[in-house]
Amino acid sequence: MVTRASAVVRAMLGGRIFLGAVITAFVVQAGWLALVARTSIYDEDYHLAAVDAFAGDLTPFLDQRPDVGPVGDVERYPSYLYHYLLSFPWRATSGWQPDDRMVLLRLFSVAMVAAGLVLWHRVVRSMTGSAPVAGVTVMLVSMSPLLVTIAAVVNYDNLLFLLVAAFSAVAVRLWGEPRELRGWLALLALASVTALTKYSALPFLAVVVVLLVVRAVRSADRWSRVRATWTDLLLVAAALVGLALAVERYVVNLVRFGTPFPDCGAVQPLETCMSWGPWGRNYEADAGFDDLPLTAGTAGVYAARVWAPRVLWLWNAVGVDGGAETFTSNGPAVAGLISLVTVVAGAALLVLLAPLVLRVSGAAPLLLGTAAFVAALFWTNLHDYLAMGQPIGVHARYLLTFLPIVVGPLVAVLAEVLRPASGWRELLVVLALAVGTQGAGASAFMVVSSAEWWRPVPALVAIQEDLSGLLRHIVLEDLVAEPRPDPRSVAPGP
Repeated sequence: MVTRASAVVRAMLGGRIFLGAVITAFVVQAGWLALVARTSIYDEDYHLAAVDAFAGDLTPFLDQRPDVGPVGDVERYPSYLYHYLLSFPWRATSGWQPDDRMVLLRLFSVAMVAAGLVLWHRVVRSMTGSAPVAGVTVMLVSMSPLLVTIAAVVNYDNLLFLLVAAFSAVAVRLWGEPRELRGWLALLALASVTALTKYSALPFLAVVVVLLVVRAVRSADRWSRVRATWTDLLLVAAALVGLALAVERYVVNLVRFGTPFPDCGAVQPLETCMSWGPWGRNYEADAGFDDLPLTAGTAGVYAARVWAPRVLWLWNAVGVDGGAETFTSNGPAVAGLISLVTVVAGAALLVLLAPLVLRVSGAAPLLLGTAAFVAALFWTNLHDYLAMGQPIGVHARYLLTFLPIVVGPLVAVLAEVLRPASGWRELLVVLALAVGTQGAGASAFMVVSSAEWWRPVPALVAIQEDLSGLLRHIVLEDLVAEPRPDPRSVAPGP
């Protein structure tokens, strides 16, 4: 009886109906937040201003005007693709109210992340050969409160989520067929546009590409040929255009400024850079602080007392800019406990099962690329801390894009380890769904927010009040005390 029930559950988890239900639930939640929430704390004002800057020209090659807005440098900044693409619907709706235009761009962002989840399903299925594992992975990732919140706002991390999924899909295919020339053309095109979406993805892209090159060199297979078909010609064109755009931004920057990603102050006048809040904050903080020395002890203390606690603290963070006041919350404490236990347990299992996880087909280059990304992010955060004496850019949201790369192989290995224990795998999935009622997805925002968080649209506010009231009866906000370490109460030490 148990075996038959397990087979039914596995078939359900691996089916298209389940995947469709997961994606639909995600779109409904993120779409609702896109409609109801005020401007997000996650740099949404900046991203809207950057989109508006690109709306003045049909090409991404700007001659930046002094009055372009509080965006710092967008003339030579490498991470422009998201803003440039969204400048077209922004330009087409110039007669709309600003809030309505913002909502439209938000819905484009929701679509990007939803498409990314579909692609991640394909990636995980290709790696593991298991549709149920792929379905569970997408379900778990889509339940992240932070992912739903970010997807619902104008932010370039949403396009990055989609492009990294597409890049990973091609990389996994090339891992199995390392001399498949079409795959290499697609990989080159995707690597280029991903780098132009957010330059912080470069360590991930570089490590994956290098490992694939090594595998291709060692392969005994023959190289496939490109044929004179429309598909192959489009791949060649996409690779050439992507490479040309990457060269225009990164190589030209290197020649002109001595670095692929020049600081705003090297490109624009000081007053232009100071108008962009984060740059002005960093400029003043750096000028008023004597740099700390880099030592192993300093790095260790920073990692243990600042970086890790802050990442854990902000894993469920939500918030809006209410105009005169900013409203923020880390979600219900019970959701914080679930996140803390999940992250710690997941990290421990990843270490313990690393040999098995790395043996999942195609997982090794993606996991090593993710490790390179995290290392580069930590190094950047540490460098800023030593220069300014405060944590800058330390947030869990920067890790979201690569979450499926870790979750997918880990779910596959756990499913294999638990195979002899009949029914346990399916029970854990049901448990995950039950636990998800306590602050997963949009419910974190819905439970902690109030009228000040919502756009002043009476019809939306009325529905939101009813939904929030209902969810407050489901989510047990005060079930536990806040379990996450508050980095504001943890002294960084010498």
